[in-house]
Amino acid sequence: MYHLLTARLPFQASNNFSLIYQITNVDPLPPSSFRPEVPPAVDEIVRRVMAKDLEQRYANWENFSLDLAEVFRGEALPARGGEIRDFADSNKFETLRALPFFETFSDAELWEVALISAWRGARPGETLMKEGEPGDHFCSLADG
Repeated sequence: MYHLLTARLPFQASNNFSLIYQITNVDPLPPSSFRPEVPPAVDEIVRRVMAKDLEQRYANWENFSLDLAEVFRGEALPARGGEIRDFADSNKFETLRALPFFETFSDAELWEVALISAWRGARPGETLMKEGEPGDHFCSLADG
């Protein structure tokens, strides 16, 4: 998980003895040290997964997966202060799949739309576009 998030191993060592020492005695830097866009909640999950004390680790895969799912479920929701977070690609795909316009699209075509499209949330009452204004893009309101 650490390697997937950071593209590097959590411990760097020139020999096995040094590596074993680090694994047993040193806490790795949080993934956000290398990728600032990693949410603090993911840093906390990684810290817990890699805890030296077994009692601090997840007791089972279900608890681990529930915490991960909660982080990514929250990614599509507005953050405090009104800023809009990015939407997870899986949420984009699922949202598109539920829209009648896209019902004849294959999964591959739908993934292509999800990956090349720009998504954003809107606050209640926010004007998204006005009739008669020129535009150069295709828009779809997914929910609301």
